[in-house]
Amino acid sequence: MTRPHVVQGVPVRRLLCAVAFAAGALGTCRVVPAAAHPLHTTITDLVTDGRTVRASIRIFSDDFNAGIARREPQAQSSPAMFERAAFAYVARTVVLRRERGAIVPLSWCGLRRENDLVVLCVRASLPAGTRHWSLSNTLLHEMFDDQVNVVRATRGTARQHLLFVRGDGAKAIR
Repeated sequence: MTRPHVVQGVPVRRLLCAVAFAAGALGTCRVVPAAAHPLHTTITDLVTDGRTVRASIRIFSDDFNAGIARREPQAQSSPAMFERAAFAYVARTVVLRRERGAIVPLSWCGLRRENDLVVLCVRASLPAGTRHWSLSNTLLHEMFDDQVNVVRATRGTARQHLLFVRGDGAKAIR
């Protein structure tokens, strides 16, 4: 019996679907009804000019709603409560750190729904002189063993792609 090819413990087929999702070509992956979709992934576009960082996180609505409901069951009772719960969850699971490990606080810039996705927005101000920093992204890792979080980081003209699976720690942003 042959084993499927894996990268960092994740089947290559799942990674290819995550990359297609990141590229906006989700139609190339088999998508089934929300209750049974086989792809557990988030895509984060992280843009910095060296002083500020802005992250736009795309996540499947059903997965995100389940993650929020697990922590705060009452969050669905009003849009304001849901946004507060969403930001609290993102702030716990998407963490920016300066070179010496100090956490850079995030601020909320909202969420919007696009079909089966939720797009979350957070931003941060980097202290003057910050050249080296890191990011960890554990969104939904506690919910799904096969969760894959892809980060596309842009700093000026430099681009970097990071992949986070369960068990990964912080990764340097260059």
